[in-house]
Amino acid sequence: MNVKVIAATSNIDSNGNRLSKAQLKDLAKTAIGQRIGVNFNPFIPPVGSVTNAKVEDGKLLIEAEILDNQFEGYFIAPSYKIDKNTRVIEASDFALTREHSDEGATAIEGRKKPEPCYLCGKPSVALCDYVLEYGLEDPTCDRPLCGEHARKPYPDQDIVYCPEHWEVIQRLKDNGEL
Repeated sequence: MNVKVIAATSNIDSNGNRLSKAQLKDLAKTAIGQRIGVNFNPFIPPVGSVTNAKVEDGKLLIEAEILDNQFEGYFIAPSYKIDKNTRVIEASDFALTREHSDEGATAIEGRKKPEPCYLCGKPSVALCDYVLEYGLEDPTCDRPLCGEHARKPYPDQDIVYCPEHWEVIQRLKDNGEL
C-alpha cells in the first residue's frame, strides 16, 4: 500500500524538541530508501520503505510503500542523529508507531482524525496501555491521550498510561508489588 503522511514538523513536539526547517530538509535528503520497521523494534522485520521525502511549509512529507495494510492508523516516525558541531541531521531509521510526539504528524489513511484526549480535548497521540484484566485478550484501558497527558514509564518502550493508571502503577511500585 502506498501512503503519504506528515512524519515531522518544525513545531515543538511533546518532548520539547524542535527541528528547524533546515534540519527537516537534511532529514528528507537521507530518508529515501530507509526501511520502515515497527515500534523501532530491531527484532521485527521491516514492513516497508520510504520512496520519497520532501519538505513543504515546515513539514516533512513522506511517501512510503507499506507491505501490510494492517497498519492503517499508525504514524511513520523518524529516528535521526544530529551532528553536535554542525547540527546537520541524518535519518537513521523510520518506524510505524501508534503514537507520535509531534502533534502535526498525520496517521496513515484509513483512520479517522485522532480521538480527542479524554482529559483536555486536544488530538490524542496514544491510548492508555494499562491492562484491565489479564487473560487471553488482555483488554487495555485505551483512553485517548494527548502528548501532555500520556505518561511513559520507560522512555525506550511504547508503553503509555493515562494519569489515573499512572498513579496505580506508582502505588504498586512504592508498595514493592512491581
